[in-house]
Amino acid sequence: MFTKKILDLLESVEFVYIALWGGIVRTVEHREELIDLRKKAKILIAFGTCATYGGLPGLSFYWPVSDMLKKIYTETIGIHDGKIPTKDVPALERDLLPADQVVDIDFYMPGCPCPPDWIVEALTALIEKREPNLTHKTVCSECPRRMTRPVDLPIKRKVGKFDETIVKTESDGTVRHRCFLSQGILCMGTVTLNRCNAACQKHGLACSGCSGPSLEVLREQGRDPLKMIAKRIAILPGRDPEDVISGSIPEDIENQFYDIKHQFYAFTSTHPALWKKSASKIPDLVEVEK
Repeated sequence: MFTKKILDLLESVEFVYIALWGGIVRTVEHREELIDLRKKAKILIAFGTCATYGGLPGLSFYWPVSDMLKKIYTETIGIHDGKIPTKDVPALERDLLPADQVVDIDFYMPGCPCPPDWIVEALTALIEKREPNLTHKTVCSECPRRMTRPVDLPIKRKVGKFDETIVKTESDGTVRHRCFLSQGILCMGTVTLNRCNAACQKHGLACSGCSGPSLEVLREQGRDPLKMIAKRIAILPGRDPEDVISGSIPEDIENQFYDIKHQFYAFTSTHPALWKKSASKIPDLVEVEK
């Protein structure tokens, strides 16, 4: 997405070596801009989680466009005329699209945002025609907290209860050195690619998954963030991993989660690499037009 000044500049340029596209494709205008940029760029980067996976704007993937427009322009307090705009605004695409669903992408740089030093490393490596020195590990690999068995957990807003373990979504009353999951707090760090240096965990917040899925989730059809976290939670009280994998305990835990759209797929809902997985819950959450 560009300002008019940038668009005017882009029109005058015939070739760029590296171009960065940030943001989801939501309108027809966005599509045209991205296609034009692809034609002129030798290397096109999907920059940020929105461009790579859809990001938070991708949450509107769950509702029909007509329902969203009605909610925003006719039912929201503060909208004066209560009319859906039709003039002087670009037409909306039927679907929200990550950049690679419109054009070929050469390099992905997810992050919300990606740390500056990692951006510099990626761009420098591309210019020098070498492999960027970026980690392929999860957020947990950078997190200073340590996993312990959960005991005497304070109960706040809970996601679900299983045995002696309570899962919460708020970080109240936590112990700084202990893993969030082991304290009963839902954390996406085990299934999220490290493109943040675990900044949230180091400052007392559980991971929300803003850098997108780990490579394990991306590469394996049967891997899904919700299912993987449910299995890890099931093992926390000390159960044998083999018993958990072969039993029904993870499914019982899954059934106790709520607000799945926002907690497990907030940044990745609209990308087919996630919602087309056989294990994904996303298709079940999409609301059809009434």
